[in-house]
Amino acid sequence: MIPWPQKPPFSTPLSALPGLGKMRLKSLEAKGVATTEDFLSLPPSSYQDRREFGEIASAQDGSELVIEGRITSVKIVPNRYLLANAASQGKNVGLWWFRAIEYFSETIKVGVTVNIYGVVKFHDGRINFHHPEIWTPADDPKSDPNLGIVSVYRPIGSLTAGLRKRIAGDLGKILISCPPLLPSQWLDKHSLKDPVELLAVVHNPPSDAKGTLPKPKGSRAWLRMCLYELMFWRLIITQTRQEIKSRKSKECADYPLNDAEVDRLFEPLPFKPSDEQRRVAIEILKDLNGPAPMNRLLQGEVGCGKTAVAAATIGATLKNGRQAVLMAPTGILASQHRAFFESIACREGYEVFYLTNNQSAKEKNAVLKALAAGTPSLTVGTHSLASPSVAIPNLGLAVIDEQQRFGVKQRLALRLKSPNVNLLTMSATPIPKTFAGILYGDLDIS
Repeated sequence: MIPWPQKPPFSTPLSALPGLGKMRLKSLEAKGVATTEDFLSLPPSSYQDRREFGEIASAQDGSELVIEGRITSVKIVPNRYLLANAASQGKNVGLWWFRAIEYFSETIKVGVTVNIYGVVKFHDGRINFHHPEIWTPADDPKSDPNLGIVSVYRPIGSLTAGLRKRIAGDLGKILISCPPLLPSQWLDKHSLKDPVELLAVVHNPPSDAKGTLPKPKGSRAWLRMCLYELMFWRLIITQTRQEIKSRKSKECADYPLNDAEVDRLFEPLPFKPSDEQRRVAIEILKDLNGPAPMNRLLQGEVGCGKTAVAAATIGATLKNGRQAVLMAPTGILASQHRAFFESIACREGYEVFYLTNNQSAKEKNAVLKALAAGTPSLTVGTHSLASPSVAIPNLGLAVIDEQQRFGVKQRLALRLKSPNVNLLTMSATPIPKTFAGILYGDLDIS
């Protein structure tokens, strides 16, 4: 979610990187890695601490150790293992390989001095390394790329761990010279590092880092990048909301907003509204008065009075000369809503229609004809309300109960019945789909 600068390495296509042919690119894409930005956004799996050469005498079983040794003997048992003995610090060290035996038999020679890194295993009274990394010592240890803090990568698709490490290293060198994303003045003011710099640290931590190395996803650099991601996400949500609210797509309606007028909307109900119900009703009425169509989620536990708030909203819609619909996921729930609203709407002089797939053709046609007339009324039904054959030209409010049980297309179909339809969805279940609607910024919540 971080909008990385469109400069190398982020602007470099994956196909331009050495070692990535068509098959590997296809394999990476299947794993969700389609760009260099995707590649760099995946951190190493771990770090290896090779900052200092260790002492064999104080080594602990299971600890990481870097030593220098001279190969004294090599034993090969075909298809089983290669065992090389090395002399280091007056001790005999065993180096074992159970894979790629032919490769190591060509590279490991008696009398050669090598640097050795691996995890210590005590066996037969001596230190052993299984599948250690070995390399020829550099003249100056400070310039040895195999020393310091080394990033370890897992394979992705058909991309091997070794090739991924090499590509990440090449990109990391370009990353150092990439321009920062954020203004230096703002970063200095808040004592922060730029996301580009943090990403470089994640892939190539400085060797002067102090203390025990954390996992890459537990490092300060990675956690700060996560905060940046949340910051940019929040900015995008804010911008999206501002764009939605700025769409002047209808004339403002005249819905009552003071407490006395709001209480009048609740008068047909057999009880007085609670403070929370009144507060939420005012939030909804403010939306109805606004220039942009409402898209609001009304969330609350079962029995908290969501239907009462919906009733007040429907009442305000009918009094302003518009039609309203209430869509429920089942016929049983729809019939319960029908009985409730008939008991209060009829006293106010408004008709309540009922529309489901279980009705006869005669009943359906009568309802469709009444809806097409555009007279202020409430229609309660199931998903049949979203059918293209149902015309509601004067629809001002669509209420969807248990919205998590409806699809996006059904909710959209209701909004397209008439220009500037206000949408009120109700739910007692904040499931991921509901949460996603809030995150993407097009849904307000009460």
